[in-house]
Amino acid sequence: MDLISIITALAGLFVIIGIGFAARKYGILNGDRLHLISHILVNVSLPALSIVSLQVQQTATTMGIAGHMLLVAFACYLSAFVIGLVLFRFVPSTSEEKGIFQFMLIFSNSLFMGIPVASAMFGASSLFYVFLFNVPFYLLVFTLGVWLLNKGAGRFDMKKFLLSPGLVAAIVGLVIFLLKVTLPPR
Repeated sequence: MDLISIITALAGLFVIIGIGFAARKYGILNGDRLHLISHILVNVSLPALSIVSLQVQQTATTMGIAGHMLLVAFACYLSAFVIGLVLFRFVPSTSEEKGIFQFMLIFSNSLFMGIPVASAMFGASSLFYVFLFNVPFYLLVFTLGVWLLNKGAGRFDMKKFLLSPGLVAAIVGLVIFLLKVTLPPR
């Protein structure tokens, strides 16, 4: 792990963020364009990267790490949920605001920032673990997350959840990984 390469990768990330900020501020990117870019990123690019990143050679070590990683990820999300329930009980806010605060505590932006940071620090092979850790995220953000944001208002659409690109990609990637299917080279 080379410190210069990490600093370079993070600097590049912040340059891209700065360009995006400036483009939005000066009207180059308006609401429609931002929506389109976000839609492509969330519904096409990340799911595709998720599937490709789960293309690693299956060994006893990889399988053991995968199982432990999923357990740790679920434990982290469950712990954050319980902490949020206890912590925000004492915060003076409405029920809707508490749901938003809990959502923010539980579901961090570990994917968008995690991908370049993990890749810079540990190489492209680390993306397998990044996406594996986020499999529970995809499952929980569209169930527990939607419930928290709606606070049980009954606005949960099971079909939309089951067909969300992130969840579908996570399941397809795991199935391909478990079946030892190798995709054509990129």
